[in-house]
Amino acid sequence: MARSSIHRQQSRPTLPPAKLQKLERLSLYYNLPEAAIICTKCGFALSPKRTSEHPGKKHGIARSARHSLKPLLSSLNLPDPDTLVPRPNGSRRHPYLPVQEGSSCKRCGLHCASWNVLADHLRAEHRDKLKRTARKNSRQHWLRDHTQQGVLFQS
Repeated sequence: MARSSIHRQQSRPTLPPAKLQKLERLSLYYNLPEAAIICTKCGFALSPKRTSEHPGKKHGIARSARHSLKPLLSSLNLPDPDTLVPRPNGSRRHPYLPVQEGSSCKRCGLHCASWNVLADHLRAEHRDKLKRTARKNSRQHWLRDHTQQGVLFQS
């Protein structure tokens, strides 16, 4: 992911209590300062394109209950969750995001629950450093040598 595509924290509209309550009734949470809508039942941020459909398709919430949700969400001008800055290390636990166990890249600190994704990251982002250390060490354990295992994180 290119750095230029990452959304930095910026001023986002606050919602009146009635609109926050509407989201809450649909098991949705308007997260700030990282502007995102989080499904409190599923525990992840929703893509702005799919947020208005999610409560109906995944949780069976009636269309009448979701009335006026789409304009409300459009007014927030939310970025895609994949472009948000990752939560900083040491952040307070978020009440609606699950704690995941995984590994992190020793080179840049990227957290990931998938070994395959982390291996792809290392090959793509740190290939030059991998080649230098591969000459010094056994190639057999290259992934383990460049990762911190047993990391708990929320994303």
